[in-house]
Amino acid sequence: MAIDVGSYTGVHENVRSLRDKHGLTQEQVADYLGLSVNGYGDIERGATDIKLSRLIQISKLFDVSVADLVSPKLKLPEITGTLNNANVKLLRMPKCIK
Repeated sequence: MAIDVGSYTGVHENVRSLRDKHGLTQEQVADYLGLSVNGYGDIERGATDIKLSRLIQISKLFDVSVADLVSPKLKLPEITGTLNNANVKLLRMPKCIK
């Protein structure tokens, strides 16, 4: 089952935003998903339909729900920690990086 990215405004922006926030390259995410860099780039540009199974892979990588990926207002997962006794909010690292 493929999902027309154009039907869900912002899916490709959400995917790119998550990748950027986690400091990953397109190549790293493409490798995790088993895609070519060009194939993954098509997802970020909204130039291709995304299969549900691929959305599930992406959601697992970034530890968000599929619903979050298709949401027009993505809320990035955060954890609270301390750095030199200062409270800071940190993004969770993708599971493939741990």
